[in-house]
Amino acid sequence: MKQKTKLQVLAILLAIGLWVWVSLENNPLQEKVIYLPVEIENLDKSYMLLAAPEQVKVRISGKKDLITEVTSQEFQASVNLADGRAGSNKRTVNIEGPEGIQIVSVSPELTNVSLDLIDEVQLPVAVKVNNKLPQGYRIVDTVVRPAEVLIKGASSLLADIAEVVVEATVSEGVDFQQNLPLSIRDKDGNYIQELFKLEQATVDVFIPIAKIDGTKEVAVNPLLLGKQAPGYEIVSISVEPAAVLISGDMQELLEINDVYTETINISNAKENIVQEVNLAALAGNVFTKPASVY
Repeated sequence: MKQKTKLQVLAILLAIGLWVWVSLENNPLQEKVIYLPVEIENLDKSYMLLAAPEQVKVRISGKKDLITEVTSQEFQASVNLADGRAGSNKRTVNIEGPEGIQIVSVSPELTNVSLDLIDEVQLPVAVKVNNKLPQGYRIVDTVVRPAEVLIKGASSLLADIAEVVVEATVSEGVDFQQNLPLSIRDKDGNYIQELFKLEQATVDVFIPIAKIDGTKEVAVNPLLLGKQAPGYEIVSISVEPAAVLISGDMQELLEINDVYTETINISNAKENIVQEVNLAALAGNVFTKPASVY
């Protein structure tokens, strides 16, 4: 009786082994490589993601009929940042997939995720005007609303912001009024707004344009500051050009007979001074051309 039982057990084992062998022959195990985007999970809202792997390489294994049909869309790669902190965070990449498929390897299995605290700063908006007005017209003023905007981003990156800019091109003799997009630049002039979140993406820009009524030529007077070195005297003063053209409202032009330079410092001078100097700004809506002399 015992011998009969042993033979029955052996027959069953042989049958199972034969079934497995036949199954593997008809539906063998195969491997396949897929690439998965990495999802960040449970990141605290007070932190911002600075650097993380975009994707991982995953080697999977399964029976032929499953492995040939399965796609990367049926898998998920994720990193849990529930306890993430500012700086570098080393985490395991978790892979989830359908039943019947085994995960053979993940590359990289461990990854570094860089975080920083989110901060904010209020900065003024600068208007860069590309003046293409026809002759006889001038820009009266430049108005932007709001004059400042709130910017949010990684605390370590906010210091890289040099200016918040809006660009306007005026080319017609009528007032300019448009809603224009903002851009953020670093000290080298590079656009870096993709690193930050603006409270608003656009601002209203108003640039009133006026017609120039008349022109007038007036003399230029140099404005000296200080006194030359002892034993030296001023022999002559010359200005090039000696006269400049001023333009603006005719009534205001009638009251102007000359213009002055900005201050020229001659303190303790012992030799000739030759320099370019700007003309002092005129009151009202009057402008000089050129704006500087020698």
